[in-house]
Order: sequence, then C-alpha cells, then structure tokens
Amino acid sequence: MKLKRMISVLATVGVCLSLISCNLLPENLGGTSGSSSGDNYIDNVKENFAQLLGKDDSKDDSKDDSKDDSKDDDDKQAADDENDGKEPESENDSNLPGDTSKYGYTYKIGQIKYVDEENSYLIAYPQIEFTDGRSADDINETIKRCASYQMDLMYPVFQYNQDLYQGRCESNVSFEITYCDENIISIVFSDHYFVGSIFSEYYDYRSMVMDLNTGDSYKLGAVIDADDEFAEKMYKQLISKDETWKERPGFDASMMKQAITNGTTDDSRFIAYLYITEKKELGIAFSYHYGYGGVICRGCMDLQASDSDIKNIMRDSDLWGYLGK
Repeated sequence: MKLKRMISVLATVGVCLSLISCNLLPENLGGTSGSSSGDNYIDNVKENFAQLLGKDDSKDDSKDDSKDDSKDDDDKQAADDENDGKEPESENDSNLPGDTSKYGYTYKIGQIKYVDEENSYLIAYPQIEFTDGRSADDINETIKRCASYQMDLMYPVFQYNQDLYQGRCESNVSFEITYCDENIISIVFSDHYFVGSIFSEYYDYRSMVMDLNTGDSYKLGAVIDADDEFAEKMYKQLISKDETWKERPGFDASMMKQAITNGTTDDSRFIAYLYITEKKELGIAFSYHYGYGGVICRGCMDLQASDSDIKNIMRDSDLWGYLGK
C-alpha cells in the first residue's frame, strides 16, 4: 500500500481557511479535495465514511437535537458499540490487507459515529481478534485511542483554549494498514478536523507500529538515532515533494532531526510518527501546523527511508529483528 502525499494548506491570516490542494485520506479511503462548511460538509463526511464502510450511510440523519450533556457519553458509546465489528468484504475493501488469519489474527472495522448540531465525529479504526482466543482488548484500546485522539480533546469536554470555541468541532478519521505480519501491525490514521470553528481546520497523520506479542508501540526516535545526514536527506525529500518548503522560514534539517528524534519539535509545530511500508522500509508520517509571513500552513505528507539510509543509525530494537534487518 502507498500513502498519498498531503499538500499544504495555505491561507492568509484573517481570511477563512481555504484548501489550495488537499487530498487528506489515502487514495482508496474516500479522500476529498477542497473544503466546505455546515451541512454540506457534514454530508460529504458521511458519504466518505459510508464509502469506507462499504455501505450508503450518506443520508442517515443521525443528529441528536437534545442538549442533555449527561447523555453525551452514553450516546457516543452506544454509537461506537452499535457500529463496531464490520468485517472487510474483499481483499481491497478500505485499502486493507486481505486474509490475515495466516498471521494468527483477523480484523474488523470499528467505528465511532456521532453527529449533533455542534459536533461531527466519524472515525474508523481496525480491531484485532487473535485466532488462538487470547485477548486483544489492550491492543484494540490502544488503536482506538490513537484513532480518536483529536475527538477526545474536543468531546465531551473542549480541552483547548475556550476562546477558540465557536460552535463547531469535527474529526473525520480513516486509516490504512501499511504493513502487517505475525509480529507487528503498522497503521496510519488520516484526520481532517476542526478545532472549535471552521477557521481552525487541520489535516494530520497519526501512525502507530505495534508489537502484537506485547502490545507495545514503537516510537520513531526509539528505533533510529537520526544524525545530521539522515535529517538532511529527509528534509530534501520533503522539498522534492513540495518545493514551497524552500521558501518557508523556521523549518530546516535541524528541525527535521528534532521532530524525528522527539516525535515533535520544541514548539509542537512539526510532528513525526513512525510507520512501516509494504516493502518493510521505514516511513515517516509528517504533519505541520505553523504560520509565516501572514500565511498559515497546515497539512501532512509521508516520507520514506531506504534500508541504506538507516543502516548506520538503527537502534537496538526487536522491530528490526521482526523485519529481518
């Protein structure tokens, strides 16, 4: 499987964010171009989510007009439980791997689907079932938390600065399993979300590489010791994908190294996650949120490193043994 490159989101400060080019979701997961707001946007989200799940939910009026906050958690959990567990219909369904039973587990698609007047959360994530009967509850909870990370920051309690809240919180999450075998699974989540209003629009990658034997997740900085040469290669790859990065102050190879090593830069504007490609090579899911010269830049793209790129910077990790390196 191959992740689709994310293009920058550019807008002048003080003007409603507009997407110059945006292909948020992996190619076969209902990616969208452009942006909209209000009911049209919610309808588009529902349509994309319905495509992901292989059924037509685009006309489902699931708004809850009640404002009884005490019911919010129950409603969200009920929606989650009710929609959990759809099995893939074919090898290409939702851009997921086909028969994984040879690895000792199968998977289903879990869902969180909640829409009301001020919220829209349509989130999909894989759920593992081991064929030998052992519990995958902890693994599945970790996967679900990664998928719903932004939603959990906004609902049921808005945890950002209250000045940002203008009555709209949304998170539309799809995913791609980029690699899996009997020991590990690599998942990349694509999240299109709004933090409080249509003016605070983001496109992020979050990814995880999980050890299915222990339930532990591998962090990028824990499996490679990025040096200046590697950071420079990844920075140049970033520029090769989008040459406008040459003209953007405040980000260079040293910042790339910081993001790779720590998961994010000190100012949290640039974020780097680990994933594994179908060729068993290292991938970096890179997201950015920053502004310069009156321009806001928000978006994400994927970077990839060859075995020769990381040969001299690999840390001691079970991950490399699993991948035969």
